[in-house]
Amino acid sequence: MLLYVVSYLLMLFCFKGTDRTFLDKLHMAHADNDLYSESRRDRLEFTVTHYAGKVTYNTRRLVEKNKDTLRGDVVDLLCSSKNPVK
Repeated sequence: MLLYVVSYLLMLFCFKGTDRTFLDKLHMAHADNDLYSESRRDRLEFTVTHYAGKVTYNTRRLVEKNKDTLRGDVVDLLCSSKNPVK
């Protein structure tokens, strides 16, 4: 679970695209993980299986809403990391 949270946040804070392209990156990064799935209902949703069951997330306006949640120097630090998130 923590892997998803860290990967998701790093991708979001370092991302410079649209909600759709962000979701495409999530799909590519987690395509082989059984706990992650693309939504069949909405093209801007994805589902993660948590300890309590399946939870569906919607990425509509997600990139826009999360641009200013961290100080700029913190975002720069995360984006410049050479350690890959797997």
